[in-house]
Amino acid sequence: MKRTLCTYALLAGMACSLAAQAATPQKNQLLNEKSRTGITAFFTARLAGDEKTFDTSVRLKLKDVDAAREAVWQLWKEANEAYEEEKLPAPAPLSEQSAGHWNLPEELEPNAVLNFYWGRKEAAGSPAPAENLGNTAFSLRTGAEDKGFYRNRLTGYTAAALDSLQRLYPDRYTHWIELIPGRGHHIDYAPTTPWLKQYVRNPYPKHFVWEDFEMDGRYRKGFHNLQVDERPNADMQTRTRYELDIEGNDISLKVDEVTYHTTETDPQWGIELKFNKTYVPACQGKVTVYLCPELVDLSKSVTLTVNGHTVFKGRVKPDGKHLVNSCATFFDPQRLYPAAIEVDLSALK
Repeated sequence: MKRTLCTYALLAGMACSLAAQAATPQKNQLLNEKSRTGITAFFTARLAGDEKTFDTSVRLKLKDVDAAREAVWQLWKEANEAYEEEKLPAPAPLSEQSAGHWNLPEELEPNAVLNFYWGRKEAAGSPAPAENLGNTAFSLRTGAEDKGFYRNRLTGYTAAALDSLQRLYPDRYTHWIELIPGRGHHIDYAPTTPWLKQYVRNPYPKHFVWEDFEMDGRYRKGFHNLQVDERPNADMQTRTRYELDIEGNDISLKVDEVTYHTTETDPQWGIELKFNKTYVPACQGKVTVYLCPELVDLSKSVTLTVNGHTVFKGRVKPDGKHLVNSCATFFDPQRLYPAAIEVDLSALK
């Protein structure tokens, strides 16, 4: 009888415990209504042009990273769908040639319509210089007689640069560059797609070089897992070069200011064709190094060295705010980072 009473008491205790757990709000704050509302409001403001960062800390455990990524990406999609603007049609494979159109703003041109084709290709593209093409399968085919704006000559220079980089880093600079004999500006582009189809994107490279430069007065916000918070280069005459290497949990980042020196100029139009570069360690600017389980073991200590200085050593705590900010920076479901280290280059002096 005593054993039976004890059993009933134990079962009753377990039932009470389970009921208490069910009544307790979930600890994952990303699922709380208040957090969801705050993240959605942040995304909506970001879409409207507000460049502020999301500063509300959202506690996150390593085991919850994947679920948290899905939750943040879903909120980003919902914010985009609710934002009032002309939407792109759903992307279909490029082979289907889906057409669309936008009505341009009246202040730009009254009653103007922009027609376009819109499609999906499964694999990451990246602009020059050649170093930026690491971890990207790159194809460039030019007619050998395509002399307009020195396309044939510049294609040859690009091939030489990438051949040199591939000799140094055989696994990073996959490329196919061809000067097609007897052809001018019109060539057959069909061979490119089957070649590119062999390769898939690596969203988490542990080694890369990125030269940050302006394009029509605009800059990228970041590259791979780097986010530029304050540019080191004082003006558009200089550029910034970032070199990241990750070995285990040791991260090395070099940040240099780059100055170009023209060595070959077209005599007719003054087009700059060839350059030498000089590098000087950057002594100002701010950058965020985002981290994730695919790059380092976040359960262990991480060391970050910048331009020879150890700027961080210890455990990097996952936080939902980093998922939110990286989402608003990169717009990429595979580049939602749960951890980050902020670097102030001026502190290295």
